[in-house]
Amino acid sequence: MNKFCTQCGTSLMDGMKFCGQCGTAIADTPAPAPAPAPAVQDSPILDTKPSSPAIGGWLLVMCIYLLIPALQSIYYFLSTHDASLGFSEIVNLLGLIVFAMLVAKETQGIYIAKFYFGAGIIFYLVTFIAALTTMPFGGISVWQLIIVLVLLIKGLISFGWFSYLSKSKRIKLTFPDAFK
Repeated sequence: MNKFCTQCGTSLMDGMKFCGQCGTAIADTPAPAPAPAPAVQDSPILDTKPSSPAIGGWLLVMCIYLLIPALQSIYYFLSTHDASLGFSEIVNLLGLIVFAMLVAKETQGIYIAKFYFGAGIIFYLVTFIAALTTMPFGGISVWQLIIVLVLLIKGLISFGWFSYLSKSKRIKLTFPDAFK
């Protein structure tokens, strides 16, 4: 770092005690401290820290699980122009509403999702038990077995998602108001 004489302005070399041009004594002044960085004000525009985690991980998988059947129902309606709504179409469209509320991070979406999957547990397991008790065990076809297994699997999936909504850290961080 170049120093200059305060009297005549001559360039000075490090370690000099007197100016070579005018003879002025050179004071040992410490190098100036770097200026502190200006403080950034807390502002919603500058705040890049998200207030809650994004929809990701298993929550994203659950949202896709809700979306796909709804899209299938919409596609069926658009391709056949059949406006009659059966039980499965209503359930699929409710899944679309739950999907939209979760993606929008609406607290009520958690409550509706718990209702959706809680009702799924009851519906699929009751239907599974009814199917088992009404089947003739002597002549079960492959299709009957597949239907019974699908009902059992869907009931277990509903139970898994219900448990996830109740105990997941991501859910609690993303929807903190739902757990107060």
